[in-house]
Amino acid sequence: MCGEVVDLSCLALNTDIPLENMAFVAKNGSDTTGLIERLDMPFLTIQAAVDACHTASKPMTVYVYAGEYNERIQPRHKVDIHLCSNATM
Repeated sequence: MCGEVVDLSCLALNTDIPLENMAFVAKNGSDTTGLIERLDMPFLTIQAAVDACHTASKPMTVYVYAGEYNERIQPRHKVDIHLCSNATM
């Protein structure tokens, strides 16, 4: 996502959650290089972000940016998923 503008409007709903408790998913992300707690290194798939958050052993929120994500999600304990506007599953 280097050099791209990221729509952070969905974060306005949850500004009380520290960035270190977040992961991001975007259509131009990568499951290979995606990292939790890094807005500039989103995951490509929701499941990869959920799995990475699950290993953090603390409550996390996955923010899914605009796009259509056709995947089955295996829920994980202490991981919430928030769809930003124009994101569909």
